[in-house]
Amino acid sequence: MANVLLLRPGPDKLASRRKFVPDLGIGYLSSTLKAHEHRVCFVDLNAPGLGPDALANVLRSECFDLVGIKAFSNETPHVVDCLQTVKSLSPQSVSILGGPHPSGMGVRVLEQFPQLDLAQVSEAESGLPMLAALVAEHGRDALERADDLASIPGLVYRSDNGAQANERALVEDLDSLGLPDFEAMNLRWFVKHPACFFGQYIPLMTGRGCPMPCTYCAARLISGRQRRVHGLDYLLEYLRRVRDDYGASSFSLIDDHFLAESQFALAFCNRLVDEQIGLRWQCASNGVRAEMLSEELVRAMERSGCRFISVGIESGAPRVLELMKRRVDVQTLYEKIAMVRRVSSIRVCGFHVLGFPGETEQEREQTLRGSLRSRLDYADFLIFQPFPGSVIGDRMLGSMALETLANIDYDRPTTAMDPQTALQVKRFQRKAYLRFYLRPRVLFGALVRGPSLRIMFKNLLSVFMPSRGGR
Repeated sequence: MANVLLLRPGPDKLASRRKFVPDLGIGYLSSTLKAHEHRVCFVDLNAPGLGPDALANVLRSECFDLVGIKAFSNETPHVVDCLQTVKSLSPQSVSILGGPHPSGMGVRVLEQFPQLDLAQVSEAESGLPMLAALVAEHGRDALERADDLASIPGLVYRSDNGAQANERALVEDLDSLGLPDFEAMNLRWFVKHPACFFGQYIPLMTGRGCPMPCTYCAARLISGRQRRVHGLDYLLEYLRRVRDDYGASSFSLIDDHFLAESQFALAFCNRLVDEQIGLRWQCASNGVRAEMLSEELVRAMERSGCRFISVGIESGAPRVLELMKRRVDVQTLYEKIAMVRRVSSIRVCGFHVLGFPGETEQEREQTLRGSLRSRLDYADFLIFQPFPGSVIGDRMLGSMALETLANIDYDRPTTAMDPQTALQVKRFQRKAYLRFYLRPRVLFGALVRGPSLRIMFKNLLSVFMPSRGGR
């Protein structure tokens, strides 16, 4: 049996969009490790009240065989801090980095973090218990057992022949994972403390995988292109547990592509009604593809408790959408948004990307004009970031220093932009938010029937803070 510490790095005081939320991925990893009789401790360094010595205190309190860190690409400076602390206070521990960032980086992640022992790409439920057993038996000597390391799915490790990456493994039967470890996710705390701008954030993922080819996204490297879904009975049991055992009154869908199979989405909504689950819900984090919405589905979503959705518009310029490989007509998106407003009371937020490589100033203006003419209740104007593993991200990162990844932040231009473009994009972002929200209809709606104003204003504050480098 291994003693495993799972970590979420942080906090980033500058990136105020980043929130302390329950981590569903950690929940599944914790339950899987415990099912294999390993001991698990989870520490989220973003939690309120934790001081700068929180990780050091945990490492001084007990010995861990394996320390796993989950990281997004905007968290790389904090990953370095965590690794340095682990090496200093727990030198016997084996460190491994998982999550979206290493999944996008592949073997390059070992170059980026020389002090890191191992990395895990894609889904870790198959490989991490195998690694924990290996480390429990051999300690740090496990790092020298090349044959054993080569048998662990998705593992990235160093060998005499250089860095190696094993074939990724996806969980085919998602229901076989069982329910996530709700206690490790600290669900009771989150039920009482709204964590996002529409209130409670209790995550639910109905399935994994996204077949879409968008050039700015690397989701395929994390969960594959093939969409795999939980059974409806499993999803209903999940929701009953968070409702009855933890007091949840709402949940948030976090699928990469909830509407990939519209009949599944419709069946899910109908079961929520038939089983009288009685929870409000929203699909906001990753949003939905508006072109997949139908009147029947929207009405079913509202009947089942949906109150808020986000839709990915990305750009109002057809040429930019082609560069992104969005495979959608922008006019169709605006028509679908209008349809949602016509047949339901579901509120709609639109995601827009500013500064995509090749975008012109005129095309940015086209995006803003489209959002102002649309029936959107809310809008996000996010500055393009070159995520590792995405087509456009890898193209840009091939000629950039790895240190560039430390600057990934939706409200600050990447250092990959030339200074003049970065200044233009940042100024335009501020203009876009002011033009969109300082309209009577939108402002009144946000004030009267909007979500948490405290969190919404916190997000907007991030937009108008000075950027790194004075931008």
